Amino acid sequence: INAEYMGYIVRQMNQLLLLIVVCLGSLPFCAPSCVIGGSQTGFPPKKLGKPIPPFFIKDNIACPYYANSYGCCSEIQIRQLEQNFQDIDMIFGSDCPICAVNQKIFWCEFTCSPQQNEFVRPENYAKIKRGDKSFDVLNITFRMSANTTCHIFRSCDKVPETQMMASSGQGFLQFQATTGAERGRVAIDFQFSDDPGDGLRALKFDAYSCNLPIHDNKLRNFTNVSTCACAYCEQSCNISAEAYQKPSYFAGFNAVLVAVVYLLLTIFTLGMYFVSIWWKKKHSQQEPAQEKLADSRAEQY
Repeated sequence: INAEYMGYIVRQMNQLLLLIVVCLGSLPFCAPSCVIGGSQTGFPPKKLGKPIPPFFIKDNIACPYYANSYGCCSEIQIRQLEQNFQDIDMIFGSDCPICAVNQKIFWCEFTCSPQQNEFVRPENYAKIKRGDKSFDVLNITFRMSANTTCHIFRSCDKVPETQMMASSGQGFLQFQATTGAERGRVAIDFQFSDDPGDGLRALKFDAYSCNLPIHDNKLRNFTNVSTCACAYCEQSCNISAEAYQKPSYFAGFNAVLVAVVYLLLTIFTLGMYFVSIWWKKKHSQQEPAQEKLADSRAEQY
């Protein structure tokens, strides 16, 4: 075995050792797993079972950026997300498409993320009664970044329907989770925090600003997306105000051109002044000579 090959083996062993140390230092977050459903269990599962590894998702119409990748959403969950996203598009899509995309990303991450076990913990089953209906739901604890929640809400807060649902980001997500419990059969207990705690890490992602310029009608592989109008996005109003502010008094003022014009005007004025002086002086000299000539002619007659 030559020295170069031994060096390669040593480097690989060092990387493996580093990976083990990182995993041991971050338990229970080292191994990604699915904890609220999956291709083997459907959704919701009939009983609490062991987490399963993320599985390959070939087609994911609801969450296109998770297509052809590993995740945690089953075919049943994807169909449910499709139905939910149709409602989101109907309510928010025409007024502020970026707001709709941020909500879709939130529910896609909650349902499909291969690191689902990091921020979601199933607790137990319970029966919920609403009116004459009663149904079983899976109670879960969901640790969600307060900062991300704020950015999601800010991208939507000027849409009238948002103001009817809640006055804060936490209330906004809680409203959706509560109204969707019957369809999804999941009751979510949110923990809004950016710090890890209670055995969970917060779900974080970069929510898009509602004034983000969109050039190809796509955002995160979601289609029919455009920048939100000023009426539904305060940031767009600010950009419009800066771009189309009233011109100042000196807008378009060309100092060099004005200076040249004034210089030429001054030269022309001075020239006319000196010409007029010369003309007057010349005529003043000619008048006495003409008078003498006239007198001499008179004497001759």
